[in-house]
Amino acid sequence: MSQKYYPKLTHVGLAKLTNAVLLNKQVSLTHMAVGDGSGSSINLDAKQLEHEVYRAQINEIRLDESSENTVLAVLVIPVQIGGFHITELGLFDSDGDLIAVGLFPATYKPALDEGTGREIRVQMKLQLQNPDAVTLSVDPSAVMATRSFVGAEIHRHEAEKHPVKWGEVIEKPNLFPPTAHDHNELYYTQAEVQALLVSKPMLPAGHIYGVPFPPNELPEHHYVANGEGLLKTSQAGKTLLSMSAAYKAAHRVTENATHVFLPNLFDENGDGYFSRFVNGVTRKVGSVQGDAAPNIVGSVQPNAIRTNSNSVSYSGALASTSMYKLDQYGGGHYSLNGGTLSIDASRSSPVYGRESAREIRPKNYGFTPAIYLPPMEA
Repeated sequence: MSQKYYPKLTHVGLAKLTNAVLLNKQVSLTHMAVGDGSGSSINLDAKQLEHEVYRAQINEIRLDESSENTVLAVLVIPVQIGGFHITELGLFDSDGDLIAVGLFPATYKPALDEGTGREIRVQMKLQLQNPDAVTLSVDPSAVMATRSFVGAEIHRHEAEKHPVKWGEVIEKPNLFPPTAHDHNELYYTQAEVQALLVSKPMLPAGHIYGVPFPPNELPEHHYVANGEGLLKTSQAGKTLLSMSAAYKAAHRVTENATHVFLPNLFDENGDGYFSRFVNGVTRKVGSVQGDAAPNIVGSVQPNAIRTNSNSVSYSGALASTSMYKLDQYGGGHYSLNGGTLSIDASRSSPVYGRESAREIRPKNYGFTPAIYLPPMEA
């Protein structure tokens, strides 16, 4: 990420957090706002965004497991909200003061009446000298149960060894549409959430699979399997370290003094590996096969040596832009003259020549390779 997108504490935010540390108190971060300002610079004296377009209570706030002393705040903008650009972010406390501000890569949030819509998850990572000065909780009564929230709750409980009851879900919202969904199907009812939680199978720690979400919208406790490091002291880092020696060896999980490194499902060119089932004997789990392609063959065969005629045939991938012929030049000797001999792999197989590529590959569909690392049981 470019340095220009790192959020910064405002002068008010710095003063309030410093005061909280000195007095052994906490600052309660409650709301996040987005705006469509110029996006050119950050004003640390600002009391509000340059041009705010949407504000709501944050959906999640916690310590970032991949970076020490970093607080991660998340705002989910529902699909029905939109019609504006996002270029700036602001984080507010319970007093309504702007605590932190940051720039955001220009993004358009469409409105449903424009013909399309999508839910956007906006994150702000704020590095603090003392994260204990921040209250890491949200008010569940003010957060709607969007489908992404339910998806995260399902993944949170998939590793449990027993069916999960609605009453056991942590920080659940209490605002739901009617049971019949007579006005909006963007949200689940309590009965639907209960049914989903009970019906979902368990997902073991360390499970690696393709998910249909962009890397910045992965469900809770999921991480992109790209070889990046996790702090050993983080919950995810502890879970990864707890995996068996055979698992870590198969998936090349390494570590240094401070970090443990995720499996990497990308090659040196940034292309993801295709998955293939193995029997564990002739080929092991986690083993990598290199590129391979079928051989391309062809031949040129003069059909007649004693006649001056167009009598040369071609097979396989070989071709000629014009016919060759055998010319007699004396003493019973013949020469092969005329045309340009070329090779065209598509003559051998239609797989070749469809587009310019550095690999032989089947038709495929893109997913994010994710690894599931839930907190370890106490």
